[in-house]
Amino acid sequence: MNPLRATLLVTVFACLSSSCNPTPRPADAATDGGGDAATPAWRRVQFDSDEYVLQPGEEKYICYTMRVPADAPSIVTSIESQYGPGTHHIFFGYTLVPEPEAAHECRELFRETWVPMFLGGVETPRLQMPTGVGMRLQPNQQIFMQLHLQSTSATPIRAKTGLTLLLGNPADNFIPAGIFGLDHRDINIPARADNAQHTMSCQPNRDMNVFGVLGHMHKYGRRIEVMRGGLDSTDMLLNQNWTFLDQPIVPVTRRLSSTDTVSLRCTHRNTTDTTIAYGESSDTEMCATVLYYYPFDSLDGCIRQPMTNTDGGADGGDASPPGPMPSVRPNCARPGDRGTAGGVGEYCTRGGTECDNNSVARVCLADLAPEQGQNLCTRILCRRDSDCGAGARCIGDSRGAACFPETCLEYPDAGSSDAAADSGASDATADSGSRDATADSGADL
Repeated sequence: MNPLRATLLVTVFACLSSSCNPTPRPADAATDGGGDAATPAWRRVQFDSDEYVLQPGEEKYICYTMRVPADAPSIVTSIESQYGPGTHHIFFGYTLVPEPEAAHECRELFRETWVPMFLGGVETPRLQMPTGVGMRLQPNQQIFMQLHLQSTSATPIRAKTGLTLLLGNPADNFIPAGIFGLDHRDINIPARADNAQHTMSCQPNRDMNVFGVLGHMHKYGRRIEVMRGGLDSTDMLLNQNWTFLDQPIVPVTRRLSSTDTVSLRCTHRNTTDTTIAYGESSDTEMCATVLYYYPFDSLDGCIRQPMTNTDGGADGGDASPPGPMPSVRPNCARPGDRGTAGGVGEYCTRGGTECDNNSVARVCLADLAPEQGQNLCTRILCRRDSDCGAGARCIGDSRGAACFPETCLEYPDAGSSDAAADSGASDATADSGSRDATADSGADL
């Protein structure tokens, strides 16, 4: 059984506190997103930040939340951004566990309780769904907008950033849309390298009708390419000379089959005398792409992590030693199960609140990946067993990893979970060359 298909990518950013409680407000009549000015929108929601202030050279991370209308599901058919000066990134999505209603600091690369819907770089314009396609939000669902702000101005900046959501009629039939991403984090650009390339390939293992492609790099980017097939393929989904101040979602109409490979190549030029590594600031670098597609089934993606080892991993953590990979028993949590001390394995229901107060496992797997048939509380994006606490293990690969209680695990060479103490566990992302994601990193100096 594949334990989890969860997105691991994402060029996401974090937030710094401010005082704001955005709420939906009606907007003027608008089109339904299909370009017909005579067709009024069924509903329109505006999501604005408060006014932020950036001093010269200042960098901030701010998060805002609000709730969509409570009277019916919201079917998002278009997302349009209004970028204030100094906005480096926008990350928009919905929460699995409620965030504070006021603006707040959230300095994580990615929270396991966030589900992304829109990822935008500098001046990324509208994301328009094809006719009959939309992203569904439940009534009164909490949504969030995360801003990465950085000033390159010599004078203070006062501005706002916002998103306009155009919603279709929930009574209509919509095909669900979502994202699949590739994120290369093993970036090392030598000083004065003129043509440094970082590449990766991934097999999404699903049929996808791709309608938009977003590439993302920072100030040292020169070119980004996304292709169907291997790195030598000429079947391009995105072939873009990079301009940091213009990061569009490029419309495409392409069908990818479950057996297709998707590859990513980023070319950078380092004009400094120091090595440039991966990071969230625009003074560091990224290499990522997001494919917008339908029909969406579950969150997924491929990530290329820095090489690690069993003596502690790339980040100095306690990476788990090699050992047999256990499988997860189907439907292993039953009503009344309390799980570990951190809540891993506690029984939960889709849309419920059973996991909200757990110290470790704050996500119900039934919400995140209902097709897995597991009604248990978990932590996703774990990298080693110690992330899960006593009595649980981190199970997965670079496509996705989650915490499962020992009581749910079956070992290929032993009849019980007692083997865990001796055999060790897999480090879910320590080996960056997984069965689905391969990568190469090099520099042409």
